[in-house]
Amino acid sequence: MDAAQPTSLNSNAILRINLDAIAANYRKLRDRVEPAICAGVVKADAYGLGIGKVAPVLWDNGCRWFFVATVDEAIELRRILPEAEIAVLSNYLRGTEVELISNKLVPVLNDPADFACWSSASRAAGRKLPAIIQLDTGMSRLGMMPEDVEKLAGDQDAFKGFTVKFIMSHLASADVHDSEQNLQQLDNFRNALALLEPLEPNAKACFANSAGIFLGSNYLYNMVRPGIALYGGNPTPHLSNPMSPVVQLSARVLQVRDVPAGTHVGYSATWTAKRPSRIATLGLGYADGFLRTGSGKGRVAFGDLNAPIIGRISMDMTGIDVTDIATEACRPGDYVEIIGPNRPLDDVATDHQTISYEILTSLGKRYRRVYETSHKS
Repeated sequence: MDAAQPTSLNSNAILRINLDAIAANYRKLRDRVEPAICAGVVKADAYGLGIGKVAPVLWDNGCRWFFVATVDEAIELRRILPEAEIAVLSNYLRGTEVELISNKLVPVLNDPADFACWSSASRAAGRKLPAIIQLDTGMSRLGMMPEDVEKLAGDQDAFKGFTVKFIMSHLASADVHDSEQNLQQLDNFRNALALLEPLEPNAKACFANSAGIFLGSNYLYNMVRPGIALYGGNPTPHLSNPMSPVVQLSARVLQVRDVPAGTHVGYSATWTAKRPSRIATLGLGYADGFLRTGSGKGRVAFGDLNAPIIGRISMDMTGIDVTDIATEACRPGDYVEIIGPNRPLDDVATDHQTISYEILTSLGKRYRRVYETSHKS
């Protein structure tokens, strides 16, 4: 079965990325959160899908704020979008001031040392530079800790050295809709904002990630930062996915063979045929980001029929049991569905004992990438 109708004979796997779906997902989130600003998180090469292709689509659909993880990512994005507002989430600030200023980037300040560093950079630049302040409201990862916030509240000059664009925090359990931590973090964020309001009365707030957008209006504030939802991941795991699927992945059948009962398949003989079986070998493996955790657990699709992954996923190949698949549906050279309408992204992630974020950001470089859009450039 030629699941993705590929045309290249050089690639053993085809990755199709629907740019129109990314645009539709952004518009859906943007409309949901209005009048709040809807930013776009494009770190990790736009979650593995290609920042050079994805960022312009978001820009064309009205996105003006973008979040990345590192200065290098931000510099790359600046070359793509000269006019965008670009915030750097997890940068070690000291030593990167020149690059931040020359590329018109907005650092996220995470501790008191960042404040001193960026204030010094502002003085050297002769102007108040923009910044976002991150508060730790319960994730214990990055951000100003509660005791730091209390100290800031007592320093009337704390924000004098730079311009505070937003005060932000990050939800740790937004995808667990009934988690008490969500309400606790919301309460902590409110209290921290109240403490800091006298210092920066006009500061705007940014709190919700993809899942946080669906927790209710109290979490939206002035700007939201969706990531995985833009790329088709389900921000509401307890409900059906409200986002449009973005990615389809298909892999080529390299060989099909009939084996007798008792035949071992793959490294370390972790799978043994319990009956006369037909085995197909696919041309993708963990070097392509098809994680070994799916060995003996995952499935691939032949239309509405599934074939189980058998044995261990190896670097370049994966075995599947196609005994119950029609012979004419699985022949050498055909392509089978790895991710797609019959194998949604989040289902694949579950089979591989992980999350959709890891599946996307692990996508390898050996796929033939096909970007699909109705937009005429």
